Amino acid sequence: MENKTISYLNSKIWYRGLKVVYILVQMLVLFGIIIYFLNNEVVDKTRSKVICQYGNKMEFVLKDVEYKDILKLCEIDKVITREDQPSGIIWDPYRIEDVEKIDYGSLVLSLFAGIIIFEVLFRRTFYYVVLGAIIPEK
Repeated sequence: MENKTISYLNSKIWYRGLKVVYILVQMLVLFGIIIYFLNNEVVDKTRSKVICQYGNKMEFVLKDVEYKDILKLCEIDKVITREDQPSGIIWDPYRIEDVEKIDYGSLVLSLFAGIIIFEVLFRRTFYYVVLGAIIPEK
């Protein structure tokens, strides 16, 4: 039996085809990770605002406000309901304007983990099974 190396595998058509499939699957997974993080933004509490609809009609930064204290800060004594609502008045005493951002730290960490998983688990396991070494000779 001859000594199998990466050069030997490169001479085989099935191995070259398997490399193409490996690269395409890896690119698809990494692209999926990027799309996931671009579509799932997190709320940036340091820039999101609470806006009083009636009362003193002030604005507050969400990070500085506890939810239970919003009505006090807006100086609202009684919340207007649908039943006792005069025409033209907004029912909600306040609204929250969320500012969303992409969590780049988690994105980079996930991409790094994806690359490590593909390198260590798939590629090195394949080399070990086919060539008998985790890091084969060239």
